[in-house]
Amino acid sequence: MRVAFTSITAIRRNGVRSNDARQSSDPVHLFPLSYQPMAGNPFVTAEDPTPVLQVVLTGRGGMPHFGEYLTTEELAAVISYVRNGWDNNASAVSTEQVEEADQQFSSPAEVVGH
Repeated sequence: MRVAFTSITAIRRNGVRSNDARQSSDPVHLFPLSYQPMAGNPFVTAEDPTPVLQVVLTGRGGMPHFGEYLTTEELAAVISYVRNGWDNNASAVSTEQVEEADQQFSSPAEVVGH
């Protein structure tokens, strides 16, 4: 779980950028801008956390899926952290919500529209 929190912290509030990758040792510059900012992002802070659950469970674009690698409790903790970090003020995600979403989006291959 430390890896997930470390990755989330590295993304920071402004997304991941590749500008000046050769001139900076800051890890935030090592990846292309494939992750949107999380601060104030309506996708992250929406009342219904299902879209965020789907992305974390199944991946999207350049983001890998984490459904197979984290426990239900870890997934709920990570998503709750993202929904409340960086001045976001969204509801926490329960393990029950993670389990329901996991059943709904059972594998990355079954997700349409990614």
